[in-house]
Amino acid sequence: MLKVTPIITIVCIIMFAARIHAGGDASFEKGITIDESNTFTAVVEKIDHKARTVRLKGAEGNVVDLTVNESAKNFNQVKKGDTLTLTYYGSLFLILQKSRQSPAGSESNVMERVPEGNKPKIVRKDTLEGIVTIKQINARERTLTILNPKGEMKTHAIGENVTDFEKLKVGDQIYYSYTQIVTIEVKSPHAKP
Repeated sequence: MLKVTPIITIVCIIMFAARIHAGGDASFEKGITIDESNTFTAVVEKIDHKARTVRLKGAEGNVVDLTVNESAKNFNQVKKGDTLTLTYYGSLFLILQKSRQSPAGSESNVMERVPEGNKPKIVRKDTLEGIVTIKQINARERTLTILNPKGEMKTHAIGENVTDFEKLKVGDQIYYSYTQIVTIEVKSPHAKP
């Protein structure tokens, strides 16, 4: 049984690979955006409110057993047969910095919940931004590895539509802004849309 500390951790457990797209020609001089999104829907197969455990069954028959902590305030409103929908959206914006700035970063987190007594719904928005330095470039695979503002090494695939990828060098500075929005909502199968 998997334990879930903040309910947002469900993203890590049940998310499938994100679809990445960026339209039209783009360049690091003008800035590029990489968007990813996905939706996961599951039905509550089994729930034990006292033990705070729930079994979710996905559309493809995959089953996940979770232990939900006390931060999920409306857990007692969840019933067998309810539908859980998790929607994930992420957007990464990168633009080459011409001036040398010291790497700095900022992070913000906003979370909204429905009032107690309702079916659970939570929306969380996280933003991370700052100046980062390119640590590695793989020209053949068209990937870029940076040390993000949180101190984590992240590798990003860069689409063929980015016209100046080959001009980048290890050590170049890039303005990095990543926003992710996660919505988790539980609805009764008899609820009206």
